[in-house]
Amino acid sequence: MLPMAQFTCTGCGDCCRGFAREAPEWEPETGPVLRLSSEPGLPLLSWEWQRLRRLAQQRGIAPDVQAFDGVLDEPARRIVVLSYRLAALECPFLEAKPDLEPGPRSTQWGFARGGVCGIYEHRPLACRAYPLVPLRNGIALSLHCPELLDADDARPAELDRVYGDSAASAQAFRAAPNIAVRMLHALEARGAVRIAREAGPLRDAARAWPRVDLCDLSAEHGMETWEELELRARRA
Repeated sequence: MLPMAQFTCTGCGDCCRGFAREAPEWEPETGPVLRLSSEPGLPLLSWEWQRLRRLAQQRGIAPDVQAFDGVLDEPARRIVVLSYRLAALECPFLEAKPDLEPGPRSTQWGFARGGVCGIYEHRPLACRAYPLVPLRNGIALSLHCPELLDADDARPAELDRVYGDSAASAQAFRAAPNIAVRMLHALEARGAVRIAREAGPLRDAARAWPRVDLCDLSAEHGMETWEELELRARRA
């Protein structure tokens, strides 16, 4: 078998479209984590939504972003949100380019042009990892990138060589939830929150509780800012 060549993005736009049509495999609610939405979409960590929210405000757009999961702060009767999902047929930050051919999915959905990311330096880890898809138990190749249709599955030893920074971002994405959990534990140690470990009886009633973002809570208590958490996540 010939070794895989270096992956090159062609700017077809397929990976930036269809978030709202791709339902991932939902994990069951376990322990203190409460699933807040069953809508599919691009995963965004708390600190990533902090950045994208500001970029969207600067551009005068309002992305459809929904809280995805969180934990219950029982004494305060609120939900601490850990992550979000961007639900869109087309990413609002995608810039169509007349000289770029659309991919097969883009063509199917009526888009006449490919595109490039308008916030490339600020894109989330899930986007940085593409065409790799981080999973709980490993890293998979995307099923929707046309450049991979004829590619052999990459062995773990080949990921860095073939996908470069994407492989590093995929690993960082898998490690990022642990950063959020450690921040929660640090907040709890300061008495800022008290996580309901056995949240079963509270789940239905708690869905109506007000929500606070993890990064906002961290800043409120003089701990790491969202920028610092984001930087740590990218280096994980």
